[in-house]
Amino acid sequence: MIIKHFYLSGICVALCSTGLPLVHSHPGHHNKEPKTTVNETTWRDLDGNLIEKGSLLISNDQLATIERQDGRLVHLQIETLDQDSLNYVTSSKSEVDRINSSSSVYAFQKSNADKKETGTGLSLSLMESVFAPFKPIVKSYWKGDYFFIESNGLPQHRMMVGITAWNQQVPLPHPFTGDNAFRLPLFPKISANPVSGRENLFKGAIAVAVNGIPIFNPIKQDGRTDTNLAGELDEYGGHAGRADDYHYHIAPVHLQKIIGEGKPIAFALDGYPIYGYKEPDGSSVKDLDWLNGHTDKNGNYHYHATSNYPYLNGGFRGQVDLAGGQVAVQPKTRGVRPYTRPLRGAKITGFEGSLDKGYSLNYNHNGVDHVIRYLVKDDGQKGINQGDLLAS
Repeated sequence: MIIKHFYLSGICVALCSTGLPLVHSHPGHHNKEPKTTVNETTWRDLDGNLIEKGSLLISNDQLATIERQDGRLVHLQIETLDQDSLNYVTSSKSEVDRINSSSSVYAFQKSNADKKETGTGLSLSLMESVFAPFKPIVKSYWKGDYFFIESNGLPQHRMMVGITAWNQQVPLPHPFTGDNAFRLPLFPKISANPVSGRENLFKGAIAVAVNGIPIFNPIKQDGRTDTNLAGELDEYGGHAGRADDYHYHIAPVHLQKIIGEGKPIAFALDGYPIYGYKEPDGSSVKDLDWLNGHTDKNGNYHYHATSNYPYLNGGFRGQVDLAGGQVAVQPKTRGVRPYTRPLRGAKITGFEGSLDKGYSLNYNHNGVDHVIRYLVKDDGQKGINQGDLLAS
């Protein structure tokens, strides 16, 4: 058995998360009986001056997000609100906590006008709930009109095993945090010009799984190779890319066991959810469009996983900004070494370890077993011993 050692310099990102309380509001907050029109909900500052009129949408310890009658969202600092406004936020949170503790349906309110415009009834609290099982490794939060997901890019399951067409890359952590986090539009909108994954999107992520792992187009950068059929993916549908970044290329249906049936396993970067092989109510999936999605009876668009291409969202039905053939705003990876060439005939047979103790990758090449051991170090070292990695 041939054993190879190499050391990688990098930054291991430790993530922690504090859940954001979510509220389900009813217009009107000074009366015991909620009023029915949005513009009768008033918000005042500490001096009693009128700040805004609109219904409470969501809140956390710092901000209350108000939806005005014209549909615009306004963010108010909690510390600037008068006592009546503050009491309303608190009581609304208590009510939604009560609802959420006794039901699998998470409460969130959007205006009918907004629902028609976006074509989705997706709730923010549902988004929060599907990422929650992976905390503290994965952190999720909302800010403005976006929902953010932070992770170190490494899943909690075994990686790489089963790959028969290996590019000699290995999984390393990547800081998908802060300005480099994933972001999803809270109110996705159907595009008049959908984007095809058969003709575009060969670079970068097209979705993010609920465990914080990027999902790339099933077709690789050459624009023609199906990574799944080519043997490039492991038992969970992922592999390490040119920047030693682990990502999926097909729908991560294995996550359904963790988050529960009927919930999304991922979100496309246009904001629409990706469900598994069944509808949220457990029924069979029918009438998918060319993007692997459809609209349900309530007018809500979503994608589905399929066992054949395109496996998940076959592009974007929703509005998204592109640049250079990929989503313009998404996390960036930075490799610590030049990307390597495929090792023909190699099959990865084992992978184990952890960030603090290092990893071992086992593979067989032409009948000979090999082991690569590597350790991620935050000590200022640069590069790796490329000769050791490529030694035969």
